[in-house]
Amino acid sequence: ERPRRCGQVTAQHWVEAVDADCRIVIAEGKPQGTKPYALAQLHTIGKMGNGYDRYLCGNAGTPSPVWIADFDGYQTVTVFGATVNPRRNYLDQLTKYPVWPLGSS
Repeated sequence: ERPRRCGQVTAQHWVEAVDADCRIVIAEGKPQGTKPYALAQLHTIGKMGNGYDRYLCGNAGTPSPVWIADFDGYQTVTVFGATVNPRRNYLDQLTKYPVWPLGSS
């Protein structure tokens, strides 16, 4: 059975749930300075003006829809609301191996 959706996803709205709109991947790549690969990519793609895209990176009033756990040489990346941009674009930029949902890219 396919995962179900927990709500309507837009660029400005997502649900923090492991549902049909969530993606979990293993990412690998070279770190950039002190940032692991997945975080460096997030900040590069999410950068705009003097801050970061709050619908990708979060800010004081909006929690980040992207959770990154850094391990030795790879990261586990969870993206809520990953089926719409800017989060889908972020995932497209990563060198990754899908974990959730199975068979996703």
